[in-house]
Amino acid sequence: MVFHAALLGVLLATLMALSGSCARADVLTDPKPYVPPSKIPPPRPRGPREIYLEDVNQAVQKEWTRLVRLNKKSIKQGSIRVRCYVDKRGKPHNLAILADRSNADELLRQITCQAILDADIPPIPAEVFPELEGDRLKFEYEAIVY
Repeated sequence: MVFHAALLGVLLATLMALSGSCARADVLTDPKPYVPPSKIPPPRPRGPREIYLEDVNQAVQKEWTRLVRLNKKSIKQGSIRVRCYVDKRGKPHNLAILADRSNADELLRQITCQAILDADIPPIPAEVFPELEGDRLKFEYEAIVY
């Protein structure tokens, strides 16, 4: 241990001599005090709408994962973003592809749309009704295969 401390002292003295300034040695021997990162704000409270959309997302994800596993040898890398509207009964309507960032192949498009249509989406709870857009709720889903 003494040898290591002596060696460190020699290296530090050599560094100071080569740099021609004590400023660099001061940085090495007197580090700045630790400054903690700024506090992260608390998460925004989730309302009934956010909770329901999370349930929809989980239902679609479950079906999408099942379909991808069935087609794992044929599906290629890619990503796709789809929008639909869910009615009060939990049925999706008006599917539209919003983004196809990596030129997703046709199979990925089909699987993603089929997962949304076949997912076991629960009916919209009554407490979400005031937030509906014409008796329906917009839902967006992004699928990525890598």
